[in-house]
Amino acid sequence: MNARKAKNLISKIERSDGTLLESEDNIVEEVVSFFQNLYKSYHGRFKSFIGVEWSPITSSQADWLIRPFEEEEVKGAVFECDGDKAPGLDGFMIKLFQQCWDTIKSDLLVVFQEFYQNGIINATTPETYICLIPKKLNSCKIGDFCQSVW
Repeated sequence: MNARKAKNLISKIERSDGTLLESEDNIVEEVVSFFQNLYKSYHGRFKSFIGVEWSPITSSQADWLIRPFEEEEVKGAVFECDGDKAPGLDGFMIKLFQQCWDTIKSDLLVVFQEFYQNGIINATTPETYICLIPKKLNSCKIGDFCQSVW
C-alpha cells in the first residue's frame, strides 16, 4: 500500500516557466490555477464562424427560454434518456426515475423549481471532480497527466 501511495503521489510540479514546485500547498495552488484557467467561461463576443449564420432570437423566444420548467417538459427529458445510463456519481440509472416517476415527480419538480429560482440545484452542483493519472513515469508537468473529469 505504501508503494502504491508513493507511486501515485505528486511530489513536484513544474510550472510553464520552468519553476519547480515541491511543497504541497504550492502544488495544490498550481493545479487549481491550471484547471481554473482551463475551464473558465468566455465572456466576450464570439467571432463569426465560416459558413455559420447567426441570427438573433426574438424577444418572445427569449421569454420562452427563461420561463419556469413545466412538468411535461421535465418528464419528457427523463423519458427520452436511455434507461440503462447512470448520469451522476450516485450510480442511479435513469430507469429508476422512469419507473418511479409517479413517486418522485413532485420532489424532482421542486428541485427544478429551486434551480429556476436560485440558479443552483444544491451546494455541490458547480463541483467537478478531476483525477490526475500519470501518462509516464515521474510525471512533473500538469500536461504529463491525463485528466479524468466527472
